[in-house]
Formats: sequence, structure tokens, C-alpha cells
Amino acid sequence: MSMPPRQPRPRAPVPTDDWTYEDYAQYALDAAREVVPYVPVVGPASDMVSDLREGDYASAAFNGAMLAADLSPIGPATKVLKLIRAIKKTARAPLLASAATQRARIRRIAEVPPGYAVHHTIPMKGLGPIPKADSRAQGLWRNNPAFFKILPEATHRRVHGNFGAEPYDPLRRIWHGTNALQKSAAAFATSRVADTAENLARPFPDESTRKR
Repeated sequence: MSMPPRQPRPRAPVPTDDWTYEDYAQYALDAAREVVPYVPVVGPASDMVSDLREGDYASAAFNGAMLAADLSPIGPATKVLKLIRAIKKTARAPLLASAATQRARIRRIAEVPPGYAVHHTIPMKGLGPIPKADSRAQGLWRNNPAFFKILPEATHRRVHGNFGAEPYDPLRRIWHGTNALQKSAAAFATSRVADTAENLARPFPDESTRKR
């Protein structure tokens, strides 16, 4: 949700066989610089710091607002509520229907294009302390619309490591396998915990030295 970079940087050159480790390191750095402005939380924070250093307080305030929006789950939650409202208007089955019914509903309402899949962010095969469940069962919270995500088929296969696709590493599996609501909720909770910890670590003012 950040503003695009003010001056687009030239695209990094294509790696060749004669590159050194330093060339690859510079290539990775250049690529990261192109991506950072568009990364949630990181992008607005980086832009806000740059604006403050340049004295552009209006842009800093805007990017600060974008940072707050990225750290808040309100936006993604609103989309989930709209989806639930649409389901309730057309539903002939309970809101927490079976996995297949829920995927079909979301595909229809969200107008998912061909080549994309409706992904369970909490898989039916279980996840950590969450046990395996029958995909035909109704009333499961993992079938709530808040726990689905629309993914390209190729990405969906790699998240699950099925159909012969090379599975993602754990970090990318978490990143691609969770939706915007889960990411923003995690970021919001992390920021609140960090803020609380900072406030608790700050020493209380000495009453004897406080100005009267």
C-alpha cells in the first residue's frame, strides 16, 4: 500500500556466467531496492523515513497513514465481511459448509478466473496443533471465508507440494499460503506487542525531578 518510487531505478542487468560473487550481491541488492517500496509495512516505513530525512512532511504523513493501514486488519476484514454477506444472500447451505461447497461459493462470488485455485489457509490435512478433519464435514471454522485465499494454480501446487510440483521452503509456504487478513492481523499483533514491550521497558519518571 505504499507510494511507487519517485525515480524508477534502471532494471538490474541479467546475470551471466562470468559474474563474481560481488556482482551477484549487487544484483540482489538492486533487485531488493526495486521491490521494497511495494512490500507491505516495509515499503511505507522506508518511504516515511526517507520523506522525513528530506523534510517532505506531507508525504511522510501519507506514508505513515499507509503504514498504519498495513498494520491494521480492518481492510482485509471488511472484504471478508462483504464475502460473508454475499454468501448469506445466496446460500442454501450453512455458512460453514463443507470444504467443496465453500470453495465453489467463493469461486463463483469472487469470479475466480481459470488457472487460479481457492486455497485453504488452514489445510484439511491438519496444521500443527489443528487436527485433520473430514472435508465433507460442516461447521468447521477452517471453512470460514476468512481462511481462504485465491492463488495461481502453480503457486497452489507448490504450497502443498502436490501434482509433482517442487514444494516451497517453510518461509515461502507460510507467505504464499496465508491471506491478507492473516498477514495484517499478525503484523498488527506484533506491532502492538513491540509497542507495549517498549513502553514497559521505559523507566518511569522520577517524581523528585519532575518539573512542578
